[in-house]
Amino acid sequence: KHAITDRISLNPILNAFQHTYHTYDIPFHLVESFMNSMRMDLTKKTYETFDEYREYIYGSADVVGLMCLCVFVHGDKEKYEELKESAMALGSAFQKINFLRDLKADYEHLDRTYFPNTNLTELDEISKKRIVNEIKADLAVGYSGIIKLPEQAKFGVYTAYRYYKKLLQKLQGTPSLEIKNTRIRVPNYQKFGLLHGFLWSLHKDHHKKDHDSWFERNDAFFIFYAVVSMILFYLGNYTSFWYGWPLGFGILAYGIAYFLVHDIFI
Repeated sequence: KHAITDRISLNPILNAFQHTYHTYDIPFHLVESFMNSMRMDLTKKTYETFDEYREYIYGSADVVGLMCLCVFVHGDKEKYEELKESAMALGSAFQKINFLRDLKADYEHLDRTYFPNTNLTELDEISKKRIVNEIKADLAVGYSGIIKLPEQAKFGVYTAYRYYKKLLQKLQGTPSLEIKNTRIRVPNYQKFGLLHGFLWSLHKDHHKKDHDSWFERNDAFFIFYAVVSMILFYLGNYTSFWYGWPLGFGILAYGIAYFLVHDIFI
């Protein structure tokens, strides 16, 4: 509160936050709700009613979505009002997925349970299905807002959405008792897939080989760009398309660097 009021702090994190707070006109009640939920974590162990559950999620996740939205729309109040419900829903979905993923650590190490009216010692498929369906509904509302975000914010939020959706799919496919006994995660090679997009079907066998051939499907990238580079060299040499040379050389240099870093070291 002092950092916001004084507009400065010796703590670099608080100073960065107060700068963002003032630059993007973040409402103070969002900060208050966030701090209230953080204080709950210090003492509260069980959330017995849906009102308590919703209050905690609003302060720990929904308002984070709203503060981010203030930054994304950069002062456009009309856009903020249009997207705030979807921002809150996306924050709720991410937080509930975290709850489900961290069930074991929260329950066994912190003696904490977030889901009301759910016996976590004997988590059954019916209870898990109810939680998963609740999260899916939140994700659907969240996605409806992602597609309306400003272009500069859309990709980052969509990538986070895809990651959490993938994590939810793994949780949904994992038996309820296993969720209670282990922490479910998305493997690193699948995280790469989220960034590579639709061409992951070619690139994935570089990270997780599913055949015995020395030739990888990923090698198709090298062949494709080698052909493009050679065509550009040819055009640069034998036609008036003189900048074929620098373009071809740029692709060649990138390919060599990619091979050394991604194939040799990674």
